[in-house]
Amino acid sequence: MRTSVLTSRSGEAFTVRIGDDGRIADVDGPWPTEPGAEVVLEGDLPAHASALDAPESVRADALARGLDVCFHSESPCRTCYCDGSGRLVRCVAMC
Repeated sequence: MRTSVLTSRSGEAFTVRIGDDGRIADVDGPWPTEPGAEVVLEGDLPAHASALDAPESVRADALARGLDVCFHSESPCRTCYCDGSGRLVRCVAMC
């Protein structure tokens, strides 16, 4: 397991854990609690794979925005979108 710390634009630290399979296993930090609220994380995100467990509607939304779903969790329902550069992650509290 690899770990990387990214920082929100408001200066809060988020720990991103990437499993041996290359998929992001967890994004731990002060997530917003309001549904639809977004936090933008910046820093060096190691190479990772797309989240295969994201619903098709979530993946389609990401693709329409030119992004990839790099983390998805049903409980709590959270999704992170990556821009492919390894530098920017947009995470959304889905519900």
